[in-house]
Amino acid sequence: QAIHYIDILQWVFGDISQVFCVGGTQLVDIEAEDTAALLYKFKSGAICSFSATTCARPKNITASLSVLSDRGHISLGGNTINQISAFDIADFDNSEIISEYTINDVSAATYGHEAFYSLLPDIILNKKPPLVDGAEALKSVRILTASYESMFNNEVVSLNDYTPKRVKL
Repeated sequence: QAIHYIDILQWVFGDISQVFCVGGTQLVDIEAEDTAALLYKFKSGAICSFSATTCARPKNITASLSVLSDRGHISLGGNTINQISAFDIADFDNSEIISEYTINDVSAATYGHEAFYSLLPDIILNKKPPLVDGAEALKSVRILTASYESMFNNEVVSLNDYTPKRVKL
């Protein structure tokens, strides 16, 4: 769920250097947290506010990603950030971007999984390199672990030389 959006953030914006998180179990009596609000600082200096919850009832409301810069803004939305709701970048012809890259299909969330699974035989049998290797996947796990640690200790966690002290995963 939220881990996929953490993947997207680090893939688009680069390495995260600091994280601060608050969260908890707000709605359902489960052992895991169902709501979190996070602040990420990237090595580039960019700052991201990120929130995630499984408390939306009776179904998902939306996922969204907005990027603001000195040249304009881009906003993605839909159930799986599969729709472009705004694309306004200075000196860029955006006349066809929204219609060309918006996916109006509620099953869009499965596209990435299907593409990944279709490549598995070639990866396993022919030793082709995977699209995402273990080292790349561990980046998101490391960010998530640091986020939990931040939440439990109520402090900013630096990822520069981060070694987990308390792991809940």
